[in-house]
Amino acid sequence: MTRRLMSTLGALAAGLLLAVAVPGSAQAATGDVIINDIEFTRSPHGCVVFPSERLLDVDNSSDRTVTVYRGPDCAGDVAGEVPVDHRRTYEGKSVFIP
Repeated sequence: MTRRLMSTLGALAAGLLLAVAVPGSAQAATGDVIINDIEFTRSPHGCVVFPSERLLDVDNSSDRTVTVYRGPDCAGDVAGEVPVDHRRTYEGKSVFIP
């Protein structure tokens, strides 16, 4: 019983340590992202769809790389990525801000 209890407590402690060690992976980007003169501020995140656009001009002042997709709903082929503190233009229909 004592060995089983110690094993369970060890597993719980390891899980708690992992949960505390990787908190940034679930957080939204901080900073601003401007797409075709539309500003997304205050920790933007998620998929932004531009169904009628062909060229997406992305100015990324956030702390995460932004991905431009050729198709809608941030799916399909990737047109390109916009690194932190860069501005790039791609043909696409949607942008994913992590």
